[in-house]
Amino acid sequence: QGSVLGSGEQDGEQWLALKGSSSDIWPKLKEFWRKKEYVIDLDDAELGVLETDWKEENNSRYRFKIFAEPNDSGGTLLFLSSEKQNLSEGEWLDVVIDAGIERKVIRKINLHFYGTDIEKPRNTSNNTKNSSSIALAATTSKRIKPKAEIFDVGDGKSYLVIPQEFTRGWREARMIVERAKYVIEG
Repeated sequence: QGSVLGSGEQDGEQWLALKGSSSDIWPKLKEFWRKKEYVIDLDDAELGVLETDWKEENNSRYRFKIFAEPNDSGGTLLFLSSEKQNLSEGEWLDVVIDAGIERKVIRKINLHFYGTDIEKPRNTSNNTKNSSSIALAATTSKRIKPKAEIFDVGDGKSYLVIPQEFTRGWREARMIVERAKYVIEG
């Protein structure tokens, strides 16, 4: 199961680089979430996507998404994102997630895998030989990592499902397309 190659934050997203393929680390990753009493809502080792269901704690609830991608050295990059909602007057309202929570989860995943804590997550601006190649991979992965699901319905047809209100989803999709230097007409 290898060892940690690095961890840090890239464009506001927490990542952890591990030795071993996605299929090697997947069972232990699922075990981590089960031990934390999260129900796994989406489990697709082949695509490298794992999502938990909501877990409530003191009028707040959280859910997490892990995207696993291979890196050039044969290891795996885990990208963690999360959502948080607070209960207010009987309704669950989205709140801005605290990056500290995500850093804490990355540290706990590392502890689960290797029995050691990450003393201080490295920021990608501290370029050592190893972290700069990992940071480059993290940067590249950040640009192409979807926040949606693709459903293959057969007969060569696939659908992109964005779990957001249409206007917000389109605004975010447009921003991503424009960052990639494509022009949207109309």
